[in-house]
Amino acid sequence: MTYQEQEFELYSASNFFQLGNGIVTLCGSTKFFAECMEINRRLTFDGWIVLMCGSWGHSYHKDREGNTGEAYEKIKTLHYKKILMSHVIVVVSDKSGYIGSSTKAEIEFCKQKDIPIFYFDGEYLTGEPTPVKPPHKLDSFDVEIQAYADAGYSLGF
Repeated sequence: MTYQEQEFELYSASNFFQLGNGIVTLCGSTKFFAECMEINRRLTFDGWIVLMCGSWGHSYHKDREGNTGEAYEKIKTLHYKKILMSHVIVVVSDKSGYIGSSTKAEIEFCKQKDIPIFYFDGEYLTGEPTPVKPPHKLDSFDVEIQAYADAGYSLGF
């Protein structure tokens, strides 16, 4: 059987996040603050570490300093570093499906790096199924956390 003839399992957005755990970065316009908070909550409860922008220049931090020039370039570069740390990204929008030029550039970056891309519209997680197997990158931490608790230290819950 040749490489092209091999069958690969494809993972939908919901399956990918339910079957694995790792790091996900949220991408999208900062005007979608509420949508980002919702998918952050959902993915956190699915066991994922969620990275996202640290300044909401088109919404929450609209009138704050640092949304232009050199400071903006610095936070954009930091966002690309978050993407590189991630096992997958989720592009966040709303029902309009708006994706701006900055987010389009991030999507192209992920395509070049073979980072799976899914989409969230404020309600549904969608996207092309990926052959990339969902990672289990956080499982190894369970042993360390349990050892800490077994040594008599409180985890606070």
